[in-house]
This record gives sequence, structure tokens and C-alpha cells, in this order.
Amino acid sequence: MSRQLSKTRVFVANLPGRSNRHNLSTHFSKFGEVVFSTVVIDRETGVSRGYGFVEFGDPDIASSVVSQEHVLEGNVLKVSAAFERTFNNSDGSFNNSNRNFNNSDRSFNNSDRSFNRTKREINEPHELD
Repeated sequence: MSRQLSKTRVFVANLPGRSNRHNLSTHFSKFGEVVFSTVVIDRETGVSRGYGFVEFGDPDIASSVVSQEHVLEGNVLKVSAAFERTFNNSDGSFNNSNRNFNNSDRSFNNSDRSFNRTKREINEPHELD
């Protein structure tokens, strides 16, 4: 499968740790209309993972942004064209470059969880071994 570059979306790396989509949009809106921006956040820590995406309304602006140097809060940003995402909703799968996620491949059985206890069991005192 070949990966196709987006004409309007750019990948932004080396973001400062306190970055959010607001300051990312503010920085890039100097160049043209920002349709969408996001900073990828670590689920466990709630802190930026150091990269994000910005989408412009005009492909020419996106192309221009990639060719320029950008500095945000002292960090020199690495900006490049982002790869297009491809969705295949007919079989419930999501395909992004070489990674395939298919919900039918996931097996999760709630009865396997050892913490499946009733409300009464939770409220009773527990003895330590």
C-alpha cells in the first residue's frame, strides 16, 4: 500500500512540553486559515508527546509553511507534510500507513476480569493475608 501525502495537513514535531492546540493554531494562523490543529497528548501523563498536526484551508499555504523555519517558545519546530489517513468503515477497520487496526481482531472478555465483584463485596471489609 502506498502512502499519500496530504495537501493541506502538516506534521509538527519538537513541540515544547506545554504546547496545546491553541498556541499551535495561533502560531500557524499567521500564515493563513487554520482549519484544525491538535497536539498529541500522552494518555497516562496528560503531557504533550512533542508533536501534533495542523490543517490549513489552502494547500498552497500548507506547502509554504513546510518550506519555512518555525520557532515556538524557543523550540525550532520540524514541519513536514503529513500522510493522509485512510478509513475503511465497511469492515470496521482503520488503516494509517502500515498499521492496521481492526475491531474484529480484538478479543476482550469482561468475565476474565478478576475485579468483577458485586457492590456488596466492595463495601465489606477485607482482611489482609
